Amino acid sequence: MDDASKISDDYASLMPLSIRQTFGAMELTVSRLGSDSFNTSNMLMFMKEISSDGNVNTADIIFPAWPLLLYISPGVGKQLLLPLLEYQATGQYPNSWAAHDIGTKYPNATGHNDGTQISSTRANILTSAESGNMLIMTLSYTQRTNDNSLIKNYYGLLDKWGRYLVENALTPTLQLSSDDPAGPLANQTNLAIKGIIGIKAMSEIANIMGDSQRSANYSTIALAYVQDWENFAMSSDSTHLMLAYGNSSSWGITYNLYADKLLETKWYSSHANVFGFPLDTRVDYAKSDWQMFTAATTTDDSVRDTFISLVQKYAADGKNAKPFSDLYGSLDGISQDPEARPVVGAHLALLALQSNSSIFSISPSESMSDGGATSTGTTSVSGASGQPPVTVTSTATTPSTTGTASSALSRWDRTYGLSKAVVWACSAIGALTY
Repeated sequence: MDDASKISDDYASLMPLSIRQTFGAMELTVSRLGSDSFNTSNMLMFMKEISSDGNVNTADIIFPAWPLLLYISPGVGKQLLLPLLEYQATGQYPNSWAAHDIGTKYPNATGHNDGTQISSTRANILTSAESGNMLIMTLSYTQRTNDNSLIKNYYGLLDKWGRYLVENALTPTLQLSSDDPAGPLANQTNLAIKGIIGIKAMSEIANIMGDSQRSANYSTIALAYVQDWENFAMSSDSTHLMLAYGNSSSWGITYNLYADKLLETKWYSSHANVFGFPLDTRVDYAKSDWQMFTAATTTDDSVRDTFISLVQKYAADGKNAKPFSDLYGSLDGISQDPEARPVVGAHLALLALQSNSSIFSISPSESMSDGGATSTGTTSVSGASGQPPVTVTSTATTPSTTGTASSALSRWDRTYGLSKAVVWACSAIGALTY
């Protein structure tokens, strides 16, 4: 609480609620060796999405909770990532982008071997979001703990997601972001920057692996994309970042810049409602998690404190006799479904950026070995398993707003039946400097 109090009293008052609600959505499992003993070397953590649906280890639910895990106990974050990584590393999840979750009916983590995830329509799948989420969380865990085991064991999988983002991040097709109640949208500014930061994260992962040529390729692509993104994303009057390319009347809180602190504080100052900042120009509801991410990107303390105070005002308004909801009316302070979700771990976003230490740290693990990329001198990335390189031609012409995709079939033979058994990438990635 002392660290939070240094930011503001309003901020400190949100911490107990946020920590309790996030950890309340998790269960730790230990496998049995027999009827009377447990294999304590095989422990995994599972998170239920709670009221929005019954999904297991939803990547874009873990992502907003990630600041809490980095600040308090990164090892718990690792145990949440492992089921996602382990399942997809079997090859039975067929898509080139990262999975949304590992099962739709908690506690049955049966995967998505048909590749459809939450929908058979590409527009209703979070393709760029989840790929960026997984790369950012894996890198930030590694940098916070010096435990390289995740990137060593799943390097090929991480590289596959990096390759997907190279091909798709700059101009996202019609798809959902983490804020799926707002519906799918093409060329989302906020989604594009997450993908670009994900590419840079893959560059840093390759560098840790000693794969210098691949690291340089990813870095070159990310920096080229940033320059185009700045042109695509800025409104015609240069006052704010748009919600979607080409629509200067639109805007949204660009919370994905938490992963690399670029800001637009003057714009936010004039767009607050009574209880918070609307998510974007499509809606009037606010999201407490993304407001805290955005507060952490600002360099103006008065703007930061406005974000914090409005979330605290909603939390304490006495209008909602129900578990805390991260989604609520920015005009009336009335909570909306879903409720009691672990995404409120995002409220610790400012604390996670304060230092590279955690309250409960883990000892460093093994260091990395070799890689084997080849550099072509162009903006291309060859796969970690020897796939042909991905070549991207970047353009500063505003893209169209359509897109398609396909999926395949496969099967996972491992089911996790859950029984009760018992900074942050953005600051670390900071090489994306504008």
